[in-house]
Amino acid sequence: MAEIKKGRPHRNQEKDTRQLILDAAESFFSKNPYDRVSLREIAEHAGVNAALIPYYFKSKKGLYYAFLETSLGLILKKMQKLLESAVKEEEPLEVYVTGMLSVFSEKPWLLQFIFREILVGQQDLQRFYVNAFARHTGNFLPQLIESLPKKTGLNPRYAALSLLSMLVFPYIAESLAGPAFGITYDEEFRTRLAKHILLVIKGEQYDSSLESSP
Repeated sequence: MAEIKKGRPHRNQEKDTRQLILDAAESFFSKNPYDRVSLREIAEHAGVNAALIPYYFKSKKGLYYAFLETSLGLILKKMQKLLESAVKEEEPLEVYVTGMLSVFSEKPWLLQFIFREILVGQQDLQRFYVNAFARHTGNFLPQLIESLPKKTGLNPRYAALSLLSMLVFPYIAESLAGPAFGITYDEEFRTRLAKHILLVIKGEQYDSSLESSP
């Protein structure tokens, strides 16, 4: 733990101090329910005086929403841009699937957080998520599916929902799926999962390389 700095920072230190608090907030809010996180723990982790949190963020709720905006918000924007750019690529589905799995790998707490705090949590966070990401994805992802060679009876919206399910569920259920299927969540797994998802959505010939253990 860093040495705790007392008093308010000088002006040229404020940006660094604020970022230290936000980084610490991500460490706690991403892994624990809101009610189980204390400002004292965050301050100690950041190595700052606890009085600086209300100085910068007014309250615990203010810090929480700053975390949503800076951490979750930036990740969602990255996912949006990935989707928009993938639609324009020669192999859009491959770009999207591998890109999304890369994001999940960089921020392993993301999907668990969305499930815990948004899908089964607070209604105001549900509105935040819908406005920031879900509605956007609902518009663009079917377009990506429609860019693929036509498959008889394939509904773009349902195919988009299936695609998201295959991307997201393995990570939400990691604590169960890993032991149950003997999966190690590493780069090799992500590569094999991407191949499997592409195989299912595009309906291509089965790849025998997927037969070996994950």
